[in-house]
Amino acid sequence: MSLAAGLGGLWLTDEYDGESAPYSGTISVSSYGGVASVLLGGSLAPTLVLGGGLHFFAGISTSYTDEYTDRYSPDVDYSDEGDLDAETATFLVAFAQIFFSERDSFYLRPGVGIGRESSSEDEHGGFLAALGLGYDFALSGDRWWLGPTAQLVVLTGSYDDADYSGSMTLWSASAGLGVTLH
Repeated sequence: MSLAAGLGGLWLTDEYDGESAPYSGTISVSSYGGVASVLLGGSLAPTLVLGGGLHFFAGISTSYTDEYTDRYSPDVDYSDEGDLDAETATFLVAFAQIFFSERDSFYLRPGVGIGRESSSEDEHGGFLAALGLGYDFALSGDRWWLGPTAQLVVLTGSYDDADYSGSMTLWSASAGLGVTLH
């Protein structure tokens, strides 16, 4: 089991087209905040751990820009920007944690999964790819380990509802400190 906490950023681009609404455009969201993860896994070999877990993001500073056109005035470009009240993301990931040798504490952690992003204005979901890395320092024998971690997640998805259809891409990068029980 591994627990980690840290700081991170989230960047989202949502390209939309109005179905019953007359607007088409691109929304860009930037958010910075706290991250946490809970991972469970098991060793298949001294250098390989397979597992899964949850990664959470909670934005404390979130802004957006919406650049769009109105189908009734196609020659006019509009722009709107501001702050969002809340921005969160949850990622469910299956991973392989790969150590480069039995004596090495440096690891890579590629993964795949699903995720959901939610703001005070909208929410999106989709499939994700993740790449993490870290280094473990032994605290107490071979049972407890502590070390820095970093994670990059790319989430993509599309949607089609009564008012809008579109596609979004989300990038999340984070760094923190993790504790692992072997």
